Amino acid sequence: MNQANTVVDLDRALQLVGNDRDLLELILDKFWNRYPELIESIHAALAAGDCVRGRDAAHSMKGNAGYIAAGDVQACAARLEMAFKEGRIESARADCAELEAAGEQLRAHPAMSAWV
Repeated sequence: MNQANTVVDLDRALQLVGNDRDLLELILDKFWNRYPELIESIHAALAAGDCVRGRDAAHSMKGNAGYIAAGDVQACAARLEMAFKEGRIESARADCAELEAAGEQLRAHPAMSAWV
């Protein structure tokens, strides 16, 4: 994936769904509907020191981002998942901030204008 496509690569996302634009639209809608829920769950896990809940939410975010080829969000979620898995709460806090920044970049990407 080149630098320009690390936020989102919709051509790749289309390939992942067999070039079915309706399916991609459904997946994008589900991503944006689930995104705030997962961020809230991550925040709650950080507040409670609940590494299992945090790891599960980060894992879901990583997978969801993969379905839409949102590389930066997926990479941040993977780092966050690992921090929770290893019990590194302070690192997870920093990784969460990076995840949220990547999410905002994704939200602001011109290709997302129809779904956010």
